[in-house]
Amino acid sequence: MTRLVRIALIVVAAAACSPAGPRGAAANDAGPGSNGMMDGAGYTVTVRDLGDGRFGVDYLLADAQSALIFSRSSGDYRVGAWSPVGSGVQLERLHGFDALLFDAPRTEFSLIVEPRFVSPQGDYSPYVGFSDGSLAIYTGQFEVLAVADTGSIAALDGNLGAWQGEQYTMGVRILSDRRMVFDGEIVDGSVEHTARGNGAFVYLGDGEITARRSYVGVLDRGLPTWVLEAMDDDMESIFETYETRWQHPLEERAVLYFAYGGDEQGGYSNKGSVIDRSILMSSSGQAMSEPSPDLRTYLRWFFAHEVAHQFQNLRGQGSGTIGESWIHEGGANTMATGLVAQMLGEAGPDYLSATYAREYAQCLPVLAAGPLETAHLRDQSGGFYACGALIGLVIDAATPDGDIYTVWLAMQALSEQRDEQRSRALFFEAAGQAGVDADLIAHLDRLIDGGADDPAAQLRRAMDMAGLAAEFDDNNQLITLQQP
Repeated sequence: MTRLVRIALIVVAAAACSPAGPRGAAANDAGPGSNGMMDGAGYTVTVRDLGDGRFGVDYLLADAQSALIFSRSSGDYRVGAWSPVGSGVQLERLHGFDALLFDAPRTEFSLIVEPRFVSPQGDYSPYVGFSDGSLAIYTGQFEVLAVADTGSIAALDGNLGAWQGEQYTMGVRILSDRRMVFDGEIVDGSVEHTARGNGAFVYLGDGEITARRSYVGVLDRGLPTWVLEAMDDDMESIFETYETRWQHPLEERAVLYFAYGGDEQGGYSNKGSVIDRSILMSSSGQAMSEPSPDLRTYLRWFFAHEVAHQFQNLRGQGSGTIGESWIHEGGANTMATGLVAQMLGEAGPDYLSATYAREYAQCLPVLAAGPLETAHLRDQSGGFYACGALIGLVIDAATPDGDIYTVWLAMQALSEQRDEQRSRALFFEAAGQAGVDADLIAHLDRLIDGGADDPAAQLRRAMDMAGLAAEFDDNNQLITLQQP
């Protein structure tokens, strides 16, 4: 039995080719097994662009199965939009899972898939539409897990973590006449990659490719002009600032997809996703129609947060437990907020105060409820961002002749030297190496453990120890903040 993996992305290859003739007929006529099993895969999924807005999806399994569940079943978008081809295959929604049921064990089957542009809570969107009709496909939606029968599905009671079995590596092959963008490269004809527990975004369409020194991607040309112009200026500024602070550029350009859903709805809505070095954002709403300084500031912050992750993951091993995600999510918040404040010039100090006032207000109830590292078990995962940002702020201010980047660089070096994942212990060890006072580190360590009678007083004490000048109102809410 292997532990279920639902985080790591392993991209193996993008197969670029120039077909001798039109691929459309071949793609339409293909069926299960016609393209073979990919090397290193326990099963292969071939996704054929049918040219009419639908996709043919062919599964080839190494071992015959009687039933399968989709590992990503949130959103309930498959039933009614995915149709099995032929007899003996059923797609049903059972006990919180999208399930495939077979009359007899089989190794091959096909479906016709009509994309549904939904946004499952806490998961990647299966398809992201661009205003010109192009789209990005998230390949992780095709991952399946073997189960014995409907009784086994019922026994899971909607809990994916209760599944036991062999989680095979999935091979994904996408065939299309349309130009594709994958892993920062323009690809014709076929894209191939393998994944286990995750997937990748593959863009299909004729959208304009934006290639800059630090990133490459597709910016929806339907976006308002002011957004496109701001992106062109702001993204380079974000990368340049980070390259200075991290003391090196990215080894490979980031991959950026920015889709626009139009301005028919009021206000502003967006959803962002990050996989490996790819950043995807889909935005819409009437608030985007006219230039908005506040919205531009938010877009700067969003992309600065996500690009910070690119640099965080460049050296050493990955993150440790879910409970320790305050280290990288909070750290990215701290870095993004400081970077945007710098971009805002004279308005920067007010922006810092307002941002950390929100983080403070959001963090207090999390610490009052229990340890920070179990916040996700209390449905308080936002605490990883808010409390983590405040810890990052304190460490940033308390590092002599350095900042939060100094500590992160030290932690990356320790992780690399020891072949050890980033963790709370490693973070605080790096902070100590960077000169942060041992008493302050111990204080933060206790604060993370929770249980303090007055978490507000403990946070304020940490700020005082770091030399941060903070003003609070009568309700213990942060009003203004001044860095040393």
